[in-house]
Amino acid sequence: MKKFFHFLLCIFLIGTLFSCKEDISLEKGEKTLEIMIASDLHFLSDTLVSKENELYCKKNLTRDGRFQEKDTEILEALKMKIKEETPDYLVLTGDISFNGEKESHLALENSLEEILSYTQVLVLPGNHDIMMNSHAFLHDEVFSTPSVTPEEFMDIYEKMGYGNALFKDSLTLSYVYPLDSKHWGLLLDTTLNRYNAEYNEQMTSGELFPSTLNWIESVLKEAEEKGIDVLSFSHHNLLTHHPSFEEFYTLRNAEELRNLYKKYHVSLNFSGHLHIQSIKQEDAFYDISSVSLLDYGNRAGILTIYENAYEYHAENVQKDEAFLKDSFQCFYEKYYMQREAKDQRVYGNLGSYVTDFFASVNAYYFDGNYKKIHELLNRNTALVPLLSENEGDYFNVILKVEDQNQFDSIWIKKK
Repeated sequence: MKKFFHFLLCIFLIGTLFSCKEDISLEKGEKTLEIMIASDLHFLSDTLVSKENELYCKKNLTRDGRFQEKDTEILEALKMKIKEETPDYLVLTGDISFNGEKESHLALENSLEEILSYTQVLVLPGNHDIMMNSHAFLHDEVFSTPSVTPEEFMDIYEKMGYGNALFKDSLTLSYVYPLDSKHWGLLLDTTLNRYNAEYNEQMTSGELFPSTLNWIESVLKEAEEKGIDVLSFSHHNLLTHHPSFEEFYTLRNAEELRNLYKKYHVSLNFSGHLHIQSIKQEDAFYDISSVSLLDYGNRAGILTIYENAYEYHAENVQKDEAFLKDSFQCFYEKYYMQREAKDQRVYGNLGSYVTDFFASVNAYYFDGNYKKIHELLNRNTALVPLLSENEGDYFNVILKVEDQNQFDSIWIKKK
């Protein structure tokens, strides 16, 4: 009787979210598919950077914490993990190139071909992948280098989704891929890159136009008629993961798409763009954002599909503890340098302590490591009220993480 009461209590508290793995394991059924999901590799071909060039080496190309100088090493670690675990699919949810360089796309495609014999790769574009102002960093100078058009992107990745797509949208690079007899992958091109030249800017926001939404509904309707479950993938987020990251990150017409998904019982979308490992839920719908492969944690998501349920969690692709420490240090130091002067001015003698605190919290937040955040908050209870008075919305949301429904793995029962 006690076990039965415990089961009912779990269901009441979490609805469709199953943290009671012991209970769901009794009804999940046989495993049918395993999909690895990764995002924002921002791969830059070594041929576009002079190794001896201190000014333009990969280490100095970003200020956002990316371990850019290790992109090739991280790609190799991802491929090794895939070789060892042989998931059915690897899905890359956009920003697969540093800034749309054709040479980077060609080098990445060539590298990923090595795993196609045991894992099918599926790609979709991000806001950094097509029609960009791309550059090479050679011999103490910066040179323009060709980017790719939407048509060239599709041709380069012909073996990685586009060549065997079941359906393709006529306006965008969105397509449907038959994962197996019972599941379709709906890979959405949510970018506005094709308008970069017209508006003379690099378009960061995402939006789906009416014709693409109509195409999506026709796909969902056909899937429903055939008894097919649809899994959605996009670069832009379909739920807002942090109020500071709504504009430019959440799809402009996300609600419109979510309403379609609600109508046709699509419960899962996998996104990127934020560089934050985060799971957000609205009713029975989940948007799972993957951390950038180059940011601390260097994680990929693992989606296991059973007959009656989905299970998701994220894992480090790099097993080397020394590498992870270096990755943390890279992320920590870049953020530390951005805050240092301000914290000395605002917090006086506490400045360096505050900077250390926030640089650590920020790294763990992007990694989706809420356990570590809780530990830091619990060790600094006297400091938190002071910080809350002086910080903006970004950190005040994170400082209240203990009051939020945060989780890093999910079980979802199929409808």
